[in-house]
Amino acid sequence: MSGDRPNFCGHMMLRVDSYYFHISGVYNYPMYMMVSEFDKYLNRMEKQNYVRTKRLLKNKNTARDKLRSLLSEKWLWLIVPNNCTGFVEEVIGAGENDFGSGNAKEKYGFN
Repeated sequence: MSGDRPNFCGHMMLRVDSYYFHISGVYNYPMYMMVSEFDKYLNRMEKQNYVRTKRLLKNKNTARDKLRSLLSEKWLWLIVPNNCTGFVEEVIGAGENDFGSGNAKEKYGFN
């Protein structure tokens, strides 16, 4: 989805069942909202949803355990190396073992 200041690159969220999870801010706990609140969030934050991708995870329990673990820790947003994408990649990566923009670059030869 679209980003905001100071993040003009965009924003990524993770949907699990009836909830969206994401990080926002420089040093915060991950946040969540019910699916029914998502459109209100888009309007309130003046964001646009660009792309949705569905993933069928090999190990859902491992991914859920990773998400639970991350929800209990504050996340330090460092712009590029530790951002909202990194949060989503950690959860999905725990369930697939091969997800991530860095891995995709290596696996598929993207530059």
